[in-house]
Formats: sequence, structure tokens, C-alpha cells
Amino acid sequence: MDFWDGPWIGGYQVTGANEPDGGWRWVTRERFRYNNWHSTTPDDLFGGFAQQNRLHYWDQGTVKKFKDLDPKWDDVREGTDWIPAFVVEYDPKPAEFGWLKWPSR
Repeated sequence: MDFWDGPWIGGYQVTGANEPDGGWRWVTRERFRYNNWHSTTPDDLFGGFAQQNRLHYWDQGTVKKFKDLDPKWDDVREGTDWIPAFVVEYDPKPAEFGWLKWPSR
């Protein structure tokens, strides 16, 4: 069995929320109107030792054929250093930099 660890997607669990699935929000402080949890998560696997209070994409299965993966949401502990990437949402459009120009719509 292989595991695929996808990007952070900007969700977190507020301090003191009911475990394991209470109080989840986006970093913009918006509550979820949709969720895509993996069938076994959130699970707060480590409990009080190291609460899993951050959100990323994850899947398990055979990674040999990437197209066969169907990643869902998973909870991981804050400070996890093996997450390979992150997703950024800008609203409103950020200022332009000399070396970076946003495409016109």
C-alpha cells in the first residue's frame, strides 16, 4: 500500500473545537460549506499528544498509476514537514511585481 501526500489546502481546526471534526475553517476564517474528507478522516490520530489540526489532500492505494488516485481531505498535525506543496488563493488580485504579471482576463 502506498500513500500520496498532496498539498496543504488552507484549512485549520480552531483551538478548543470538538475533536475530531468540529471547528474546521479556511485560513480566511470562513466555515466549510463543502467538505471532501477521506472515509477515515478527520481522525485526530495522535489525540492530545499532537493534535491534527491542519488540512491537506491525501490518498492511499497504488501510486504507480497516478491517474488512479482519488485524493480526499486529511487532517495532519501543525508543523508537519513532509507536505510537498501548498495551494494559495488570492482575493483580491495581489499587486503586480516587476518579474510577475497576472494574465488579463
